[in-house]
Amino acid sequence: MQALRSHEQIRDANTRYHDVAATTYDAKWGIDFGEIGQSQVLGKVRKLLAAEVDAGFASALEVGFVMPPEPGADGAAQTSAA
Repeated sequence: MQALRSHEQIRDANTRYHDVAATTYDAKWGIDFGEIGQSQVLGKVRKLLAAEVDAGFASALEVGFVMPPEPGADGAAQTSAA
């Protein structure tokens, strides 16, 4: 049986869906980057590290995620496999 959609078509549909759905992820999953969220995270860290949190840390490493640029965002020509 032949697939109804190509790998590229499926990936494109998933990407477009997630781009639209991502605008509501924070609210849907209760993610809060304000005072409430910070308090929740600090509470979990205190539970894990107890006294070390109150004493402070000499250094820290911030871990984050950088989104890759959109295709063609660098001015490079885009090609289409139509």
